[in-house]
Amino acid sequence: MPDIHVGDLGTTYRMRIRDNDLPIDSLTGLTSAVLIFKTPGGNIEKPAEVETISGETWLVYVNDDPALHALAGKLSIQGRLIFSNGVQYSTDIETQDANSVPLVIGRNLV
Repeated sequence: MPDIHVGDLGTTYRMRIRDNDLPIDSLTGLTSAVLIFKTPGGNIEKPAEVETISGETWLVYVNDDPALHALAGKLSIQGRLIFSNGVQYSTDIETQDANSVPLVIGRNLV
């Protein structure tokens, strides 16, 4: 994850689709995918694209919502997958980036 600051737009979030740190077996019948962001201002749900990167399946969202980075503080992310048979599946909750750095929305100097 990139360095995130209050007011940033265009930040790309990529989250591996995993549960109990294992990949999900099949996305057959997937009708929608969202990322849920727990921010200092509350929970925000955003539609996500599904992409395959280096053989792994990821949820991807490019931030275009000023509310997502409105306040400084900790950030957590969880994916939700919805299938055509009505099954809804929640992924692991991520609180760190791929380099084990905590997800934080930082303050700006000015």
